[in-house]
Amino acid sequence: MAVASAPGTPKPDRRRPPPPMPGLPPTREQQQQARRLAEAGTKELERVKEALEPRFSSQEQLSPALLHR
Repeated sequence: MAVASAPGTPKPDRRRPPPPMPGLPPTREQQQQARRLAEAGTKELERVKEALEPRFSSQEQLSPALLHR
């Protein structure tokens, strides 16, 4: 069940990530790990797209939302 927000409260902008939490900046190791995870995720997404490609006939197309993730 949705909770109503107070009148005049701006809705969160879902297109932008929330600001970083206050505290210490990420360490070099944390930044490297985040970079490696992002690269692995990109490679995995490409691998999945390539694996699914033969399943779609020439008339069927992937959703634009899936192509640009």
